[in-house]
Amino acid sequence: EARAEMISLSWKLYVNDDMDALARLPQIAGNAAARTVNAVAWSPVTANPTMADGQAYFLETPAGKRKRSNYITGAATPTNTTIAAMRALMRLFRGLNTPEGNESADILNITPSYIIFPVALEGVVIQQLRSEADPAAGGNSGVYNLTRAWGLTPVVEPLLDANSTKAWYIAADPSQVDGFELSFLQGYETPQTHEWVDDATMCRNYSIIQCYQSKAIDYRGWVRHKGEA
Repeated sequence: EARAEMISLSWKLYVNDDMDALARLPQIAGNAAARTVNAVAWSPVTANPTMADGQAYFLETPAGKRKRSNYITGAATPTNTTIAAMRALMRLFRGLNTPEGNESADILNITPSYIIFPVALEGVVIQQLRSEADPAAGGNSGVYNLTRAWGLTPVVEPLLDANSTKAWYIAADPSQVDGFELSFLQGYETPQTHEWVDDATMCRNYSIIQCYQSKAIDYRGWVRHKGEA
């Protein structure tokens, strides 16, 4: 899908720009384009779309052709216990169903690489990832923090706060399994800016265009925790 914006500046406006403020417009527009890419990339995560099997991407109770859950409910923040439960779901995901519709015997052993969370949980998650001792142990240095050994890379995303300040996720590396994919039209991986002057009006024009789309691909790439009842 193509997304574009155009800015047109009159000759009078441009010549009266003594502070050179208008010269920054292409840069500002480029920054806005980058934010739009980010919003599109995260939109299917928060929308929880219906997949080809007729089930929501994040599904609490297996139904239809979906044999495994990738969604945990309940009020809980990231801890050794809650992260371990989500890791277990992901590592036990199976391959594609058999032609008869039965669950595959192929255990994929997908290991999460990322923990993804809203700004509201940033302090909690960073403390959980960086503490030598398990934060749930009340500072007892004799209780090792398992999260450190799992090596999860933190990803904080403010757009998630608008959807839920409680929900958080773990995700596998895309080299293991596709989860959500952001794809670009070749040659439009970054915004393309064009500038020209209209000879009839002397207006200076800028156009910014970029072509991309985001899509949910495979539910086995992500696990969500609702974080609240």
